[in-house]
Amino acid sequence: MQSRRKNLLIISILACSIVTGFASQVTTVFVTDIARSFGLTATDLGAVMSLTFISMIVVPVFVGRLADTMGKKSVIIAGLAVQFAGNLMIGLSSGIGMYSAGLFVRSAGNVTFWVTSSSAIVDNYPDRAAKYYSYLQSFGSVAGIVAPMILSFMARSLGFSWRALILVFGITGSLPFVGILASDIKKPVKREESVKGNPLKDALRIMSLPLLFSVLTLTFFCAMDNPYMGFMDMFFAVGLESDLGALALTVHSVGYAVSRFLAGYVNEKNEKPVMLLCAGVNIASLIALAFAGTGVLAVILVGIVSFSAGPIYPIIMMRASRDNPENSATAMSLMTVGNGVGGTAGNMLAGIAADNLGIKTAFGLLSGFTFLSGLMYVMVLLSAQRRDRKKDLVA
Repeated sequence: MQSRRKNLLIISILACSIVTGFASQVTTVFVTDIARSFGLTATDLGAVMSLTFISMIVVPVFVGRLADTMGKKSVIIAGLAVQFAGNLMIGLSSGIGMYSAGLFVRSAGNVTFWVTSSSAIVDNYPDRAAKYYSYLQSFGSVAGIVAPMILSFMARSLGFSWRALILVFGITGSLPFVGILASDIKKPVKREESVKGNPLKDALRIMSLPLLFSVLTLTFFCAMDNPYMGFMDMFFAVGLESDLGALALTVHSVGYAVSRFLAGYVNEKNEKPVMLLCAGVNIASLIALAFAGTGVLAVILVGIVSFSAGPIYPIIMMRASRDNPENSATAMSLMTVGNGVGGTAGNMLAGIAADNLGIKTAFGLLSGFTFLSGLMYVMVLLSAQRRDRKKDLVA
């Protein structure tokens, strides 16, 4: 019975990653329609999309410490409830103000769920954490594989508006809540000083140099990855005057699903060559995408960009968690702050570049963020080597 309850946790988390992915895809697949309905320019759209990531800067630090000291189950459940409320606000929004607030609230719930559930996987399945986390990432991408086509079919053939779709899948996405509630999640050892202290100071206390560079690696990666996906529909519709945007989003998710699944089999020995190879291929394919002349060629390049980008996120996240075993949720929360900073800056800069230089040029410029991400990863390796040498000398 205990084994079943333990397995129920990973099953429920994987189910959440699929069904909530549909609701998230609505605001991506219909981004051009949403922009038109509210009269937004590309710069305006970038600013609105950045709200999703601003919550990642504020929320994670406090969530991580609460999860590490007070228990992960209640925090995961709270995250799902907040995420559901955000979807309702988006679906019922009558203006850009309520829509933007809904994006912020949904993101706060989403980041609460992901930070806490990811660290719960590390705690509950220490021997299979990397593999299960890669499954979590690839299962989330499964929604991205089928969602664009299903959502487009429901809109064009069945007459669903984007508002109706966000409500339908927002409600459906709350169903795995029952499995989380019944699952067995390892409880942390409470530390009085952590509970009573300042959560921000307590979180920053564990910030080592390797962890700092891991955060920066993720920051620059997400500065590329988030606008790359968020502006993809506009890239095809405006930059190429092509209707292959939905197909490109599906190809993007296929690339992520496959490569993130394979990332679960990357061990510490081959982590370095995999990360550097992925960064190099990603840079080259993003530059090529900026010069793509046809929709078909662009879809092919999207597949290469996504396949090369897919392993970077789970590998660097698991490294940060592995290096901080007693503070896994806090490490995850600091990494998520980096995600939020990168997503915010990347979306705003991509929107400005799209308005002033064109959407295709904006996509090519994203390759610079990948380069900086790879550079920060090299610094992770160098700082970790220096740390290990100091430990050996002390021993």
